Amino acid sequence: MEGRQRALVEVLKRPVRWFLDALFPDTCAGCGRERTIACDACWHAIPLVGEPQRVAELDVWSVTRFQTPVVRGVVHALKYGRRKEAVARIVETIARSPITGMLQAPPWRIVPVPMHAVRERRRGANQARTLARLLVEAGVGTMDDVLLRARKTETQTALDRAGRERNVVGAFRSRVSIDPHAAYLLVDDVVTTGATLASAARALTDAGATRVAAWTFAAD
Repeated sequence: MEGRQRALVEVLKRPVRWFLDALFPDTCAGCGRERTIACDACWHAIPLVGEPQRVAELDVWSVTRFQTPVVRGVVHALKYGRRKEAVARIVETIARSPITGMLQAPPWRIVPVPMHAVRERRRGANQARTLARLLVEAGVGTMDDVLLRARKTETQTALDRAGRERNVVGAFRSRVSIDPHAAYLLVDDVVTTGATLASAARALTDAGATRVAAWTFAAD
């Protein structure tokens, strides 16, 4: 019975894969070159950020800028298409980013921003957790997946700053008590207003954290 269920799930996933292939074709968003979501020339030309920015009273370290077309293409592929090539490009950029070396100390506890279980099942993965694992592999710290999504929220994309802040109030909570002596690094794909990161940071501090910063792959 279990084998039949798995086979049925695979059949039902096919239209979703076809839709994603149409929505995120293998075309470089920078120059239009085919059979790649990010060609070498465009990807090696993306801007790298060298210092943190203060967003919503939180130090946020971002690798690059979301407004760069090829960066948007890779982030969208990671978020919705779950493309292996997107992960490969991000790994490459984490390795050459100046902030990766800056974050080697203190030993961070890396906390991915959680996605609601319903949305994560629909997408098949949480891109923040994927990025958190890549940071662990880069030697930035250890995984500490302590946050839960306490309630389902609207997507932030269409909301203004005030709407984003209201949308994520109380959206997160900690599974456990937090070590007050540890340094926690929240991880997400993109920071815009910082509302989501600020709400997640508040959940950590409410549970006892005294040092919280954030890392995103891109800043909008």
